[in-house]
Amino acid sequence: MAFHGKGSTILTDEGAVLAEVRQARERGVIFDAANGRSHFSMNTARRAIANGFLPDIISSDLSTITKLAWPVYALPWILSKYLALGVALTDIINACTHTPAVLLGMAAEIGTLAPGAFADIAIFKLKNRHVEFADIHGETLTGTHVLVPQMTIKSGEILFRQIDFGARPNGVEK
Repeated sequence: MAFHGKGSTILTDEGAVLAEVRQARERGVIFDAANGRSHFSMNTARRAIANGFLPDIISSDLSTITKLAWPVYALPWILSKYLALGVALTDIINACTHTPAVLLGMAAEIGTLAPGAFADIAIFKLKNRHVEFADIHGETLTGTHVLVPQMTIKSGEILFRQIDFGARPNGVEK
């Protein structure tokens, strides 16, 4: 859990990433954001990202108890928070798709749109919207974009589709 804010963190008292943390990454230690309700500090994330230390993996750390609950809600909300933290969209998408697939030794099957891979796809719309993100410590962050799910496809089958996604301009579909 790279960005927690309780006890010892990945940062020095001055806000720099600990040398031991960088050395651990060089040895192959993987850092997951693990954005659970109590496992994320906006302050730790801001400082680490400002120091060029991004999480290798961005996950939700949600459970049946915490799903759709403040301040986490769902993975698209978490991904949107990283946009507000200044992380590039391509880095965010890689951290929740390609990188985990590589680490699992499944890069040819998941986390890719390559022919022959599983057809597990999430399609989002990046909407301009004023949004306030918060953590369990009461720290907030203002964002200007949010990723809104449009369609979810699992093994080639549509499981979810926004009512207006893919509709013709006049609202009539073939």
